[in-house]
Amino acid sequence: MAVTIKQIAEHVGASASTVSHILNNRGQYNAKTKARIKQAASDLGYRPNRFAQGIRKGRFDCISLILAHCPTLSHLPSQRLAGIQDVLLDNGIHLVNSKLPEPQLENKDYIPSILRELMSDGLLINYNTDIPSTLTQFVEQSNLPAVWINSKQDADCVRPNDREIGYQMTRHLIKMGHRDIAFLDYHGVLNESRVWLHYSAFDHLEGYRQAMEEEYLAMPLIHGDSEVRPEDKIDFTRQWLCKPDRPTALVVPEVADAIPVYVTALLEGLSVPGDLSLITVASNQLDLSGLPFTNFTIPNYEMGQAATFMLLKKIKEPAKKIEPLVIEAAFFPGGTCTPPTPKF
Repeated sequence: MAVTIKQIAEHVGASASTVSHILNNRGQYNAKTKARIKQAASDLGYRPNRFAQGIRKGRFDCISLILAHCPTLSHLPSQRLAGIQDVLLDNGIHLVNSKLPEPQLENKDYIPSILRELMSDGLLINYNTDIPSTLTQFVEQSNLPAVWINSKQDADCVRPNDREIGYQMTRHLIKMGHRDIAFLDYHGVLNESRVWLHYSAFDHLEGYRQAMEEEYLAMPLIHGDSEVRPEDKIDFTRQWLCKPDRPTALVVPEVADAIPVYVTALLEGLSVPGDLSLITVASNQLDLSGLPFTNFTIPNYEMGQAATFMLLKKIKEPAKKIEPLVIEAAFFPGGTCTPPTPKF
């Protein structure tokens, strides 16, 4: 049974109000009295009722991290989580993770119920794509502070500058002298019906197009009629890689797509970067599987930090909208890009 303030008061021979004030750091009491009561609380195994404290002061000192039940809709790199946790640790705030089951989100009354029960001061929403309209409506209509992570919103969000990443990847190859630069799409970005794809897939393509248009270059797009399954990527890659008119360089928006290209090139006796330069995007250096890809790395730790700091501001001023914070990626030269080999 939980130890109560009344029991502590009886144990030390003090009033319940005195014990309550001291344990909640209120009022003026001498050091000896405070030490005696806190020691008694510790000896008796007293644990404060955080819910009751939260009700009294209007704060729970708790943040909820909202995730989709389906992991592909709510990718959370470990570095992003570490950035969130470190800021909260410095501010004496704890974190609660909550997965929202997609089928139940169709019930308009479900989300408000579950989120109110979280007893949180605010929400960090790491729901990246295919975001349920009921969740968006709840955030807009409630007074609960919320910040979106890696999601393109009009306000209160932190995300990478994905269009700039696509642009800079292409510019890097152009500066090296490449003119035959292809964009690899294994996920159906060109199919407008694929609205469930993360916005970055479209932004990377737009950045590529902008860089190529500035140089008046043709824009070869390598893609299938539908999404290429992981087990089919090497066979699909071999079909275009073995053609004599293959590109000299390739913009690959995901490491998961760059790896089968790299492997297929080696299987076919081609040199990377001698015969084919590759540049890609990584969530962290571990994503590269030890391969020396030239890449732009998403600053996930900084994103986690920035989103948490933004939410702490929102908690102080819930009604105030904050401009989206767009974070630049870091460039790592790697070893998969080189000037094109002259053709004689």
